[in-house]
Amino acid sequence: MAKNKRNIAGFGEVAGNSNINNDDDVNIDNDKNVNNEDELDNFFKKHQNKNEEKPKVKGIYFDPEVLIELDRLKNQYGRGSISEFVNAAVKKAMKEKDML
Repeated sequence: MAKNKRNIAGFGEVAGNSNINNDDDVNIDNDKNVNNEDELDNFFKKHQNKNEEKPKVKGIYFDPEVLIELDRLKNQYGRGSISEFVNAAVKKAMKEKDML
């Protein structure tokens, strides 16, 4: 009597995924691949532009009542909201005084 040769089931057989066969070939969805390349391209473009001006840190003293309200902004809108608010307020004031 001949013994039946047993094979370990492949991932495609166990998972029921028809995109994977026993020869370990993987079918890649071309649309997903293109999207991943676009995201990677954007990442490298962002980091290649070293001359781009980045925000700078400047220490400023605030009156206690202003600081309380700024802390409330942070609690309501999250991290970075104080910087965004202060930048917007300063730009608005500078434009009104024809400084920008």
